[in-house]
Amino acid sequence: MNKSFLVKIIISLGLITMCTSCSDSTNVAEEKTEKANVLKMVLNVEGMTCESCENGIQNSLAKLPGVVSVKASHTAKTTTVDFDDTKISGAAIEKAIIESGYKIIMTPEGNSKEMHPGYAE
Repeated sequence: MNKSFLVKIIISLGLITMCTSCSDSTNVAEEKTEKANVLKMVLNVEGMTCESCENGIQNSLAKLPGVVSVKASHTAKTTTVDFDDTKISGAAIEKAIIESGYKIIMTPEGNSKEMHPGYAE
């Protein structure tokens, strides 16, 4: 094989790779969520002891369809989730936290969560 032929193949493969990643970013833009459907849920979570625990919950929930943002705090023992309620339910989010090895706890008022309309900018 000659050298110029190999260079053309390498360049072609590079262009194909670039085009593939461009199409992925287009799909992400199409998945944007309507602000009207976004709810903010604050859950009381027991069992987080460090930043690694926070990251584990955040990474687990961020993978769920419809989750817009997640912020877990081991010091406050809370996890705040902004989510599109047309794509995922609060119960599914709670289930994912429990399956990650943590416990949803009740407040003295008997609530495990606070939920209200809200959008994370």
